[in-house]
Amino acid sequence: MNDSEHPTARAADAERHATAARQSTAPRQDTEARYNTEARYNTAPRQLPSSQQSTAPLQAPARRHTTAPPTTPCTVVWSQGRPYVLESAAGRPRWMGMDRHGRPQALTGDELRRRGWSYHRAR
Repeated sequence: MNDSEHPTARAADAERHATAARQSTAPRQDTEARYNTEARYNTAPRQLPSSQQSTAPLQAPARRHTTAPPTTPCTVVWSQGRPYVLESAAGRPRWMGMDRHGRPQALTGDELRRRGWSYHRAR
């Protein structure tokens, strides 16, 4: 006869399971606090205290030129948040920069003018 087949072992196992079932059905007092994701991850928009709120008017973004970009070699301009440098090697001058994946990107002066450019990085 195994220990699990013994009548007292089976009775003890049944009592243990019954006790565990009674304890698991009783509501825990800290359950709401533990799983209250609204309190843990407050997703409501925050408002700054009045001492930190700015009363100054918002500054306009860097002025975008729609005129032709400069023609001086090694000039740096910004377009759509990325810097471009004018390379004037043999042939046509081109504006070299990087795309959003870090790959080299060449633009002509007309493409840069259509996209808009600035001498200063937008804030």
